[in-house]
Amino acid sequence: MQKWSQGDSTSRFRRGRPVFLKPSDGDTFDNRNGPLILEDRLTEERTNVVNNPFLALSIQQQRARLPIFKYRNHIIYLLEKYRILIIIGETGCGKSTQVPQVMYLMEAGWASDGRKIGVTQPRRIAAVTLASRVAEEKSCKLGEDVGYFMTDGILLREFMSDPLLTQYSILMVDEAHERSINTDIILGLLRKVIMVRQDLRIIVSSATLDATLFRDFFELNDTSDKSKDITSIISVEGHIHPVTIYYTRNPVPDYIQKTVETILDIHKNEQPGDILVFLTGQDEACEVESVNKQLFEAAKDLRKKEVDKLWIVPMYGSLPGFEQLKAFDSTPYGTRKIVVATNIAETSLTIPGITYVIDCGFVKLRVMNPENYFESLMKLPISQASAQQRTGRAGRIRPGKCYRLYPQEEYDKLLPNTIPEMQRLNLAAVILLLKALGIHNVLRFNYLSRPPSFAMVEGLQSLYYLGALSKDGLLTNPLGIQMTDFPLPPQHSKTLLCSGELGCSEEIATIIAMLQIQDVFVIPSRYRHEAELMKRNFSVEEGDHFTLLNVFTNFMQNGKSKQWCINHFLNYRGLCRAQAIRDQLLGLLRHHNIPIKSCKENGELNSVLRCLVKGFFSQAAYYHYSGDYVTIRNEHHFKIYKGSAIMVIFTEVLQDSIRDVSVIEPEWLYQLVPEYYEFGTDAEIARRKVEAKNQASTAATFFTGCLFSAQAVCIACSEKASEIQCRQVSQNRFKNCQVLKVWWLCQQSLFVDGPGLDYFISKASNERLSKVIPRVEEMDESLIKFITYGCQMNINDVELVRSLLLSSGYVETDDVKEADIILLMTCSIREGAENKVWDELKVLRKIRRKKGVVGVLGCMAERVRHNLLTCTENVDVVAGPDSYRDLPRLLAIARCGSMAINVQLSLEETYADVVPVRKDKSIMRGCDNMCTYCIVPYTRGRERSRPMNSILDEIRRLSDEGVKQVTLLGQNVNSYRDLSEISFLSASFVEPGVAPGFRTKYKPKRGGYTFLTLLDKVSQIDSEMRIRFTSPHPKDFPLEVIQLIKERPNICKQIHLPAQSGSNIVLDAMDRGYSRESYLELVDRIKTVLPNVSLTSDFIAGFCGETEECHRESLDLIKHVVYSFCYVFPYSQREKTKAYRHLRDDVPKEVKDRRHQELASAFRETALKHNEALVGTKQLVLLEETSKRSSEHLRGRIDGGVSVIIHKYYNDGSGLVELKPGDYVVVKITSANSQTLQALTLQTIKLKDFENL
Repeated sequence: MQKWSQGDSTSRFRRGRPVFLKPSDGDTFDNRNGPLILEDRLTEERTNVVNNPFLALSIQQQRARLPIFKYRNHIIYLLEKYRILIIIGETGCGKSTQVPQVMYLMEAGWASDGRKIGVTQPRRIAAVTLASRVAEEKSCKLGEDVGYFMTDGILLREFMSDPLLTQYSILMVDEAHERSINTDIILGLLRKVIMVRQDLRIIVSSATLDATLFRDFFELNDTSDKSKDITSIISVEGHIHPVTIYYTRNPVPDYIQKTVETILDIHKNEQPGDILVFLTGQDEACEVESVNKQLFEAAKDLRKKEVDKLWIVPMYGSLPGFEQLKAFDSTPYGTRKIVVATNIAETSLTIPGITYVIDCGFVKLRVMNPENYFESLMKLPISQASAQQRTGRAGRIRPGKCYRLYPQEEYDKLLPNTIPEMQRLNLAAVILLLKALGIHNVLRFNYLSRPPSFAMVEGLQSLYYLGALSKDGLLTNPLGIQMTDFPLPPQHSKTLLCSGELGCSEEIATIIAMLQIQDVFVIPSRYRHEAELMKRNFSVEEGDHFTLLNVFTNFMQNGKSKQWCINHFLNYRGLCRAQAIRDQLLGLLRHHNIPIKSCKENGELNSVLRCLVKGFFSQAAYYHYSGDYVTIRNEHHFKIYKGSAIMVIFTEVLQDSIRDVSVIEPEWLYQLVPEYYEFGTDAEIARRKVEAKNQASTAATFFTGCLFSAQAVCIACSEKASEIQCRQVSQNRFKNCQVLKVWWLCQQSLFVDGPGLDYFISKASNERLSKVIPRVEEMDESLIKFITYGCQMNINDVELVRSLLLSSGYVETDDVKEADIILLMTCSIREGAENKVWDELKVLRKIRRKKGVVGVLGCMAERVRHNLLTCTENVDVVAGPDSYRDLPRLLAIARCGSMAINVQLSLEETYADVVPVRKDKSIMRGCDNMCTYCIVPYTRGRERSRPMNSILDEIRRLSDEGVKQVTLLGQNVNSYRDLSEISFLSASFVEPGVAPGFRTKYKPKRGGYTFLTLLDKVSQIDSEMRIRFTSPHPKDFPLEVIQLIKERPNICKQIHLPAQSGSNIVLDAMDRGYSRESYLELVDRIKTVLPNVSLTSDFIAGFCGETEECHRESLDLIKHVVYSFCYVFPYSQREKTKAYRHLRDDVPKEVKDRRHQELASAFRETALKHNEALVGTKQLVLLEETSKRSSEHLRGRIDGGVSVIIHKYYNDGSGLVELKPGDYVVVKITSANSQTLQALTLQTIKLKDFENL
């Protein structure tokens, strides 16, 4: 029975038991599980060196001595209770080898159903050696019960075919503190997987990591109930003795020289014990050999004195294995061993006898330079975590000492942890991988540490110029999709895929395979000169890439002989691996039907160089008079890396030098990648830019409508086309017309085919992927919660959205915590309205903790979309007022983990065909008035009206359903004008214009159906249905509209008449289009026609330039008109408005607040006066709902809109009658305050009969 297995998914059965094969053992080709995927070239050729001080003990005794052994039951318990376990295990505690066995030996059942336990390692060599150790402890053959550990790259390839990792029950991500790019991507993907797979267990282990960071990243529990946590942490101590740390008093100018001095000082004055010296990484031979040379000279002088001998042992990655093993040999009597190493000795290796450690404080890491965007090895200060790792090497056997060659204050300045690769490397390969996994919006991926913006931009641009991404950011077909199958950096993949058409695929496959090897040439310390001479025998004048090709060809011709490699100072294991990689690459090329050819057939060796240009065109350089090589683009200077020939194309950058270079012809760049470089003199380049701009402008002018027209004529040459559609037009059709040809080429580039989300979903099992990347049609049953801010138009918009989403299968809920989706309908009219939304987003963030989708809709979504995109409140969807139809798609994208946005304003969208759930009807959207303070024209767009017939049909339907009241809504409702149908006016007809004394800034509109016509027809549908409308502008109240309101009993005698200010100075600054006097004249006309009218208004306190006198005029206007209600707000400037651009907000906030309170107090006085005048009168009330304060009372409104509270029951003379919402009742007003009326019910009645009382 299969109990535990690991690594490669390929298996065979021997003697009825599963046997796991090495990737090279099988004769079948699997392009998903190769060893290439972006592994670090710095580490992959390190020889496996293992030291076991307890070799005399049995394996079981050795295991029992490990610190983690006593925690095995704790680990089993935590895995049963939690889904994610973070293990902080100090070096040497046994976590990497014992945790998988704990799960197996205790028969926890995690693999009893045939699924696997996966363990990943950042480095390939660690994955192999640890698996070997586990197999040894299990007393089985590696590949049978115990499979191979995986590198992070192999697990990433498994995500491509099995996104939910269904074959695994437990995944252990070991050495997570190294934070490689692959590790961070895996962690982000696993966070998505655990939201779908409840049965998966994840273990994250390391010696030094920020456990809290990892816990918070994985924790999905957004409540205060700790019993619902899914993440736990366990710490395991290691075997380490006390280490005394010494610092220098002052910074060290030359750490190489200081290292030698410190070694000699320790040797002369300290007790016996070996010394481990840490120097930097790449080009370590130079530094290590420099130290060795100085120490050899010092050792000669020491021989004359009575001190122990010095035995100097170098240790770095490119050394042959037998030389690395010398560091683990026992030190002879009377000798002190000095191990001069790079960071290869920082982790995973325990060198016996080490008592003293010398830490130079530096390390070489791969970093993308933000100035030139080249990824190179740079010498950087280490982190505090690395310093602790180095210090720990001195205390593995007995108490030791660590000498840090920097002051303590410099240590305090070091970063706590090494910067993750995600934040310091080129992201092109990461973006390509995420796109292949269906994660289209890479900005919203769950990064443990978010990458810098410049790296993301450079990655996207790099992929675009390589042809992997279209202008829309989609993978191109076929190139982009093919590149995702190659476990290589994108530049390497592009070079390989172009090799077939240039007839050199065999040579390019060899070169790309050789580039994956860290050091092809071996430089032994005692045979350095001979090794350099032998290297020259392989060099060719064309450059380093042909040198690599020459080495591999000779290796194959000599039967892959190990002895031949030793004689010629070549890396035998590296060449063997290059052969395996080459075979895999050729298999991938055949898989994609790329012809396998050799340039030897035609003798065109230049085709190899031309192919390299196709992939590495961005890394071209020319020789500069200063002696440097300067990149053609951006002109960055580089030195020649030692051993390289003259060149102009390079594939490797080492801080300020370049290597792996070859000579190319300059015209190849123009021929192969003309879109990337500009060629010619400065004058020629400038002239071409002007010509291209003029041609593009002409083409754009002539052919703006070509995609939609049946016939077009080129004005430049009068040549006609019967059909102009970019997907069908050929270049030859207009071969004589250069303008049209330029236009066609420009248009053609816009239609680069790229797969959509459905393509990636279809690439894998729908059953697996639909849970991670749901389709739009598969979003049924998602619970949605609406939160509304702002005016009645926003309330109506919520009803539109509700109707759209409920019809798509969504289910509404009132529980914020239960909802899968929360949508906030927002208002931007004032700062206070937006602040409420920001506060709500913060509350939601605390409550939900990144669970589900949060969307911001409406005006605020359009106005501050950039802030919403970059805010920390986890907004996933941003949809403007005209993009609600797109919400199902936007929500589906957000459910996949990406941000979705659509804030495009429309000149036509009115949602005429969407039936809202509520009874209020939006008849128009947008505003053309452009008042200086108002943001509405910028967030809601231009005025456009619904077709009148659609409005009338909806109101007839509501009437049939028994609805008793409808409110017509619009930003400027009485500016309604339906132009969807042509209407012919008679000569005697005079169209209503604006109210006398009012003006507009735009040309008066003519024709169509006006608000007067609509109001007339709506009021005739049902005489028992009340008609209200809001919000109007005073200018659109001609006498005809007022007269119609008087004539129709079912049109309510309530008019909202926004004044905004009572001062002509302020009204003029607001550009309202009227004066105080014309406004009062309109009020008088209305009151003359409608004596019992109820007027409401809007006022702004503290507008730009408002004085105390202006403010008093506003107070006076409120008292003069006697409004029944007013909306008053302190002024807040809105970006984009004319006031924001041209006026100064010069009224202090405290003054605004005071004036606001005074306006509110004034309107409450007039409202009370208005309402008290109604006491004792009979009023017709339409009951609307149960009172919020008492279930025994009902709330309704009189014709003028004032709320009335009456008792639920009344006596009609024959007994008690229960009233209900929808009833019309005659009441007598008994009391009043500024907000509501109290009344006594007299009788029920019909609306049309009330006039006869």
